[in-house]
Amino acid sequence: MSFDRSELTYLARLIRKVIIRGRKMAGYFSAEGYQSAPNEPIQAMGIKRAQHYGFVSEPPDGTESLVLAINGGASNRVSVAEWTTDEPEIDVPGAEVLVWCRNGQRILLNKDGDVVIYPKAGRNVLLGGADANDPVVTKSTFDNFVSTFNGHSHLAGSYTAGMTAVTGTSATPSSTNGNAPTRVTLAK
Repeated sequence: MSFDRSELTYLARLIRKVIIRGRKMAGYFSAEGYQSAPNEPIQAMGIKRAQHYGFVSEPPDGTESLVLAINGGASNRVSVAEWTTDEPEIDVPGAEVLVWCRNGQRILLNKDGDVVIYPKAGRNVLLGGADANDPVVTKSTFDNFVSTFNGHSHLAGSYTAGMTAVTGTSATPSSTNGNAPTRVTLAK
């Protein structure tokens, strides 16, 4: 199939690649990316973002975007895809999905079926209500707790462990009495 010059000109008005240059207002961004004529300046325009329901993001300045003119209207443009040159790679293309942010956070749906969450360096994974203040305890944090717990001992004297009274010169049990284990381990 081939197109004549007038058809190509018409299609070029409908489909453009532009560069995002910041937010214009909620749901819109400013963009630049084409000249209407060789001696004219690069055009700037406001463009609506078409996003999947339930997903909201704000592309950074310099992001490239594919823009369509809805019903052929130059003032009715919508971005249908965006990409940046610094997108991270995944290990198995076609078998994994990565949600990422330039700040360093990542959520990877990997080829093995795992959901892997990587917070920004030095930050936490949080779960909770509106204030999201309940940090997730990682295995390494839990292992540190278990190591500390397993290495502690009590002062000599009497105390009750479950329903059993314990008396001796050291309150560190030497074996289980059927009520509770003396060591805590994390199953692998």
